[in-house]
Amino acid sequence: MLPLSSYSTFFVQADPSTEFKNDVAITEFDEDDKERYIRKVFHKIRNARKEKRTIDVAMSIYVYSAYNFNLNGYTLKRVILQMKIYSYSDIDVSSYKDVDAYNPIIGLSSTGIQFDDKLTLYFDNEDDKQTVINYINGNDSDDFIPAFSHFDEKMIDIEIAQRQNNPGLINQSSTPLCGSAIVGNLIAKHYKTDFKYLVKDLFFYAEAFFGTTNYLIKPRNSITGQNYHINPNDGFYPSGMPQSDYVLLTSIKNSENKVFSYDGLGGVGGIALPSDITSLLLKMLKSKEVIDITSFLGTGLDEMQLLSDMDTDYSGGYECIMLIDSNLLSDDFTESGLRPNHWINYRGGLSIDTINSKITFKLFTWGQGDGKQYTVKQAVFEKHFYGYIKAKIV
Repeated sequence: MLPLSSYSTFFVQADPSTEFKNDVAITEFDEDDKERYIRKVFHKIRNARKEKRTIDVAMSIYVYSAYNFNLNGYTLKRVILQMKIYSYSDIDVSSYKDVDAYNPIIGLSSTGIQFDDKLTLYFDNEDDKQTVINYINGNDSDDFIPAFSHFDEKMIDIEIAQRQNNPGLINQSSTPLCGSAIVGNLIAKHYKTDFKYLVKDLFFYAEAFFGTTNYLIKPRNSITGQNYHINPNDGFYPSGMPQSDYVLLTSIKNSENKVFSYDGLGGVGGIALPSDITSLLLKMLKSKEVIDITSFLGTGLDEMQLLSDMDTDYSGGYECIMLIDSNLLSDDFTESGLRPNHWINYRGGLSIDTINSKITFKLFTWGQGDGKQYTVKQAVFEKHFYGYIKAKIV
């Protein structure tokens, strides 16, 4: 294990063509507040019924209640959100049944609706119940404020569609999120529909369950560690970073961090170690045959043999994630400060010019597309290549 001071030298390579500005975003709502969470569940149900999909919830306890609850300007006297224990995922909300309850201790009766025998909404009276039914059926307007409240939903929809068509557009820009960008690129490439819902759920709720694995991405919520209330139009936003990429990449990193929080801008909380990449490949993407062939110091590596092995693996259907010093991409043989500081995704096209000692291959990085061609000197490649992680994406 490297000392803490060493971590900041790894995996923090931002796009050198962009400007990086740093500040702390200001929290506007607490996304884990129970009333905010109840409101999010109402919105999830409404959207899921329209999109014909199931929902997942991440309540910290199995019952939330609120009094004088505002829904589109209408005040519900009381609402209770109750989830059946261990039934938080894949809740079918396409239909509901009427239910009633009586609490003998306080002598109150409740009326409600239940979804999939898993999730129940209780109210004090039929008028409140009907108001919620009208809302989830889409009969009323919607004043729900997304978690990423300063972002443009129409722009995010456009960017999602663009990335479904070309996953190589995902761009970390001036952030140190190359590791998250690799994961986002693989999701957009292999799970196009799940990619769409992952980004949209994060945009709306600052939490999302990914695909069939139901892997929870939930950014931390704290004054210095949240990422969802920065304004893309102010001077603190990472210059040139597409909004959908900010939503996805900062959320993944801030969710995965165990010690340091990441506010969506910079710092040690943005780094990605090989173990972070392999963990997401295994747990979130359920990849097979995940093998880490990297070395922080570059010792014990035969770079040219590894390059040949990597090309063979790529041709055999593996995703190959390269660990490099970013000087490799500028074909710069720099002796001082050599360190692995960037993740890229190999995309084949290998050609070795033995006469001029040059190597040509294609890769994904910095939103340049899934297959930008680079040509570098063999000596530069050998000095700046630190191995790769390979995985079969199911």
